[in-house]
Amino acid sequence: MEPILDGHAHERLSYQNLREPKTDLLVLANSAFVKYKNKYHAGFGVHGVLLEAAFPSYAFKMVCSRDQYVALFKDWANWLL
Repeated sequence: MEPILDGHAHERLSYQNLREPKTDLLVLANSAFVKYKNKYHAGFGVHGVLLEAAFPSYAFKMVCSRDQYVALFKDWANWLL
């Protein structure tokens, strides 16, 4: 199966994020998302903060950079072990 390049993923992500704030949302992206002044990166963060404040059961985390991935994998390893 070939990877799908989706130029409108940010719109669907925002819609789903606002539509289903009853759960945890972990967004895994590559460093290009923050490297090239992507205006949606800040918007997703704002949505996450507002939804976490409005819905106590909601948690939002976005991982884009190498350091964030390393921290995430360390957290997963600690949880598994």
